[in-house]
Amino acid sequence: MKIPLMGSIGQKPLWIGLFTHLDSVSRATLDILLKLKGMGIKEHGKEYFVTKTTFNTLKKFINVSETRVGGNAGNAAYFLGKLGISCHLSAPYRPKELMKYFDDLPVSFHGVREKTSKSAIRDDPIYEHISLELFPPLSQFKRTILSWDDMTTEGHIDKSFWSKMKDGILLLSGFHLIKEKEKIDEVISKIQKNMKVYLEVGEPNENMAYAIDKLIEEKKLHHIGMNEREAKILFNAKSTDAKEIKDELGCGVTIHTIDYVTSTNKKLLRPLIDIIEAWTMGDLRYYKQVITLPLKRSPNGVVPTRSLPFVAITTGLGDSFSGLDAIRVFDEKRMEKIVNSLPLYGSDKFPAKL
Repeated sequence: MKIPLMGSIGQKPLWIGLFTHLDSVSRATLDILLKLKGMGIKEHGKEYFVTKTTFNTLKKFINVSETRVGGNAGNAAYFLGKLGISCHLSAPYRPKELMKYFDDLPVSFHGVREKTSKSAIRDDPIYEHISLELFPPLSQFKRTILSWDDMTTEGHIDKSFWSKMKDGILLLSGFHLIKEKEKIDEVISKIQKNMKVYLEVGEPNENMAYAIDKLIEEKKLHHIGMNEREAKILFNAKSTDAKEIKDELGCGVTIHTIDYVTSTNKKLLRPLIDIIEAWTMGDLRYYKQVITLPLKRSPNGVVPTRSLPFVAITTGLGDSFSGLDAIRVFDEKRMEKIVNSLPLYGSDKFPAKL
């Protein structure tokens, strides 16, 4: 598949950063949960940053069932690519084990020139995080991430990605992984003033809060996405308080939960949620089935999710959501085109090149 250089004519180029790596996925068992509890990992549904020694210990007793694309940027670009949406991806390291996942997807990488995934392969080290999926009866659907790598903690950036970015939409996530605030400053300094910036929060730690403040100070934040836990910790807000957070930050806000989504911009939010739920069931072609499912009970003024018959994917759903939400917020015509290309309107033309 030939990748369009800057997206389709009339559409805003979509740039996705910061990090892309591999996720080693495992399904939790009671034995694994007990061992993790003994290591101090008791609360699930969040991200834990561990030492290299601890990470190597975890790998000895957590059996990997599947390897997937990981990283906030990688998850978003992989999902959008599967939907047929062209984008530019930040990938500081590009081993063949990672690049193979983007074969035949309209996801481009940068060097001296723009590249497909196959031509972007380098003899780079492999970085991975452990993604532990929890399902009933052990827990409600949750995902616990166990991570260590110097690419993210030291803030290694994809210099070619940043040097080639000129205009369009920039989806950012991953600041929560960077250890030094000076590295966060370095990344933010590279954002062009004319970019429309969408920030997906990630783990709501001190450096994530610092990055938000810095982006606001530099007038480089236009929309922010988060889940209910992130809204509570960072803004002491309820999951229905998108407008209050907007008043505090001065930018658009989307809050997504397992039961509903609320946003200061509600245009095309219903089909966006249904697309993500089809992906959650394991295949975008489930969209035609998803739109017939009952809506969950939810507070007034929000858009409810649906009662799904099963869940196949728990990894990277927030990243996938934010990738599509950035298009919905900043490029409404493109979002309309995406909705009109879905299987409901004929699977023979799905996915389209969008």
